[in-house]
Amino acid sequence: VKIFDKNGKFISREYVNRIENIFFREAYRKVLGDETGDIENPNDHYDLYIDKILKFIDLEKIAETRFLVDCCYGASSSLWNRLIKQYHLMIYQANCTEASSIPPHREPMIHQSIDSATKIIPTLKLDGGFIFDSDGDKVVVVSDRGNILSSEQLIALMSKILIEKIGSGKVALPHTFPRNIIEYIEELGGQIVFVEQGLIGLSKYLDKDLLLAADERGGIIYPWIHGGADAVLTTLFILEYLRENNLLLSTLIKELPVSLVVKDKVIVPFDKRGLFMRLIYEELREKEVDTLDGIKIIEEDLGWGYIRLIPNEPVVEFIAGSDSIDKADKLLKILREIADKILSKI
Repeated sequence: VKIFDKNGKFISREYVNRIENIFFREAYRKVLGDETGDIENPNDHYDLYIDKILKFIDLEKIAETRFLVDCCYGASSSLWNRLIKQYHLMIYQANCTEASSIPPHREPMIHQSIDSATKIIPTLKLDGGFIFDSDGDKVVVVSDRGNILSSEQLIALMSKILIEKIGSGKVALPHTFPRNIIEYIEELGGQIVFVEQGLIGLSKYLDKDLLLAADERGGIIYPWIHGGADAVLTTLFILEYLRENNLLLSTLIKELPVSLVVKDKVIVPFDKRGLFMRLIYEELREKEVDTLDGIKIIEEDLGWGYIRLIPNEPVVEFIAGSDSIDKADKLLKILREIADKILSKI
């Protein structure tokens, strides 16, 4: 269950813990049926949303753009159907039926959709494709040649678009973000603000002077518009930019830096996680280390490495990123060897 405050931002982790504590302890007064509150489901929320985005996006500019949208039977289905009808967008739809049955599990569904899109888009000579997750807050972007943008490249692209559209400003990113893409955004004029991982952790840093805020999985928030991750808005920004600059998405991708990321994880019992992370830090403290929301190191010749605890699981995750898969693999191997040595002692 995702809970938002009155400003549309995720409530903090601390507030989540308070709610869970009250709920599971049943530390609340139970009331009769006629005393309960009401749940409102406004009928005009789509219209309100469209009116809002029209202040920032010129839909007429993208009316003749030919692109694929795959909603994976998710929350974005109804919205795209309205946009198509009202603004006569040239969208090739897939899995955007509003009155669908219970949707398939989103991971296999989205993988199938991505695989299909990489074949369909070049065959039909479309300008690109956008595959949405079930919540509509994340999107996989496929170019006109069938190539897939990584989540890091997507965030780099959106930083470029907004800096050119609005001007230099702050970009909030997790510490796991690849160094070369951070440098790319800074070269464009972006000022990086490092924040916690996850949309909930990210939400407490939101401020209207941020151009965008992004989590490690590609959820992008535009705080100057609203406080939620919005993949539809991301899509429209990209399409508008392509039309304004008469560019192909594949051409634009070539300008973006490539950063390869590899991951691994180990099981560490809850009662030993604190000791494990402290010993990891002791091993790495001679290097360039950052300890916000985990342990991040920079190896100038290899790339960046990140070690973090997975909430609510006895798992520690290792992430390494670089500009080549060999360097990323080598750094990940170094981190795992350190971890294995420590685990053998505790």
